Amino acid sequence: MIKYYYSSTSNPYASDSNRGLLEVQDEITRFSKLGKIELVDTSPWTAGVRFDTYGDAIVVSVKKKSKIRRIYGTNRYPAINFGKEVPSLIIYNNEGYPIDAYPREENGIVLTIKSFLDPANLEENAF
Repeated sequence: MIKYYYSSTSNPYASDSNRGLLEVQDEITRFSKLGKIELVDTSPWTAGVRFDTYGDAIVVSVKKKSKIRRIYGTNRYPAINFGKEVPSLIIYNNEGYPIDAYPREENGIVLTIKSFLDPANLEENAF
């Protein structure tokens, strides 16, 4: 299961984390219509619900030894932009456990949502 967390009331920041996001919006919509991506509008969410879901990205971050705190916020407010100004794509296994998340930073490189949805990677990502 793949979930795309976004806000219908916020525009994504122009940042490395969102690089190429506008280019893949049509792909996200297409995959959602095929039932491959679930679109989750976070605009009605409280900060608490947003932070709880951000926890799924933390699980991936720890497992993959990647960085996410500054991707989605600041040291003081780590999830402030999660699913709002910085949309998130989280992949869950059949049991609902998070196994991958985008964007995230590995070895100083930001792996974006676009990098996951890139046609060259789709077969590798078992999508």
